[in-house]
Amino acid sequence: MPTAIYMITAEQLKDYANEVAQTILDGMSNHNSSDNLLTVDEVSKKFKVNRITVWRWERDGLLKGKKMGRRKYYAAADIEKVIKEQ
Repeated sequence: MPTAIYMITAEQLKDYANEVAQTILDGMSNHNSSDNLLTVDEVSKKFKVNRITVWRWERDGLLKGKKMGRRKYYAAADIEKVIKEQ
């Protein structure tokens, strides 16, 4: 694959970085609101289940967490589905 070198100004680089960051943030906010992602503590409080139960569901393959940074999030719809199947 040929390598290309482009000359851009610092201002162009800054604008591009801001555009990329905004796109990522928009995607995260859309994803978070549409899936209603919750931390283990939020799941525990909202659905009145123990934190260990949430981890057990994931270990047993009943639930799939989504890792973002150092935290793991669970879709509220997935939690509701697991609870209904219990």
